[in-house]
Amino acid sequence: MIIVERWSELDKLKDIPLIKYFKKLFKESDCSDNDDIVDCWGGALFLCENSNDLKEISTSLDSGKRWYNITETSDSFDDAKYILDGSYALLLMCWNNDGGPLYIIPKTIADTCANVAESIALTKTAWS
Repeated sequence: MIIVERWSELDKLKDIPLIKYFKKLFKESDCSDNDDIVDCWGGALFLCENSNDLKEISTSLDSGKRWYNITETSDSFDDAKYILDGSYALLLMCWNNDGGPLYIIPKTIADTCANVAESIALTKTAWS
């Protein structure tokens, strides 16, 4: 998993269209160049590098002992959609008033877990 906590670290994402996507969001936000991503959005950006990384994406559903991850169940998120013509899935779970972690999943990895597509559909229904 690649973790990006500061705007100056966007190059870690390695994909030019993805970097441009987040730079555009930054420009549209009320964040300043001195803010880091966590200060602006309440969580870092997490780019999945393999299907095992999906186990780190928590849902809001729990067993009473731990949160289920996206490989175990689908869930509605605060935002879930495909971006950049379907090249990536984006999942946002806001855990507090400031926001939360934003997960970016390349299509090749998202397609290995049906719960990603199901979560996007559930989120779309929940917020419609």
